[in-house]
Amino acid sequence: MTTKRPEQGSTWQRHCPEAFPREWLTGKRELPDGFTRPANPIEADLICGRVTEARFVASQRGSVAPSTPSAKPRKKGKPSPIVMKIFGYNRFLDALSKREPRFSPLAVALWCWLWRCEKDGLARTSERRLEDRFGVSRNTIRKALRVLEEAGFLKLVRKGQWNRRATIYRVRPTPSKRSNSDPTSGAIATP
Repeated sequence: MTTKRPEQGSTWQRHCPEAFPREWLTGKRELPDGFTRPANPIEADLICGRVTEARFVASQRGSVAPSTPSAKPRKKGKPSPIVMKIFGYNRFLDALSKREPRFSPLAVALWCWLWRCEKDGLARTSERRLEDRFGVSRNTIRKALRVLEEAGFLKLVRKGQWNRRATIYRVRPTPSKRSNSDPTSGAIATP
């Protein structure tokens, strides 16, 4: 705690020599000798050096609001990629809850994995990588991919070639408008 008096000619001495900042009080919270009152917030900012003398004088006249650190206003615009991923998961889960028959857990996990890997709406992968990732046969992976394609959540953009290039899928969080109107076609139902 500082108990010294304001220095001669300082901004503290010129504007509020009788005020003492509350944040410097310790123990019994009593003012040190020579001070008659606690400083108000803008005076405490001046004494501690958080505002300039010009800002303090302007705030005393009422022409400028006291300067306190505040958050910068958020720019309106495109949300961050992380927020967009979360929105995509939410939209998929909302669409999934309204769907009958239900997707198999593998189809849901497969979509989530592809959504996690997608960039600009496209996911590159191979059936072999998916087979290794999920520990199921390639035919089971193909069935789940077919179910997601028929429901409109996936679209095959480019078929890969064995040991040459990966398959590219367009991944959608909601079914495409041109998906098959019959929701029961080819679906893997859960028990």
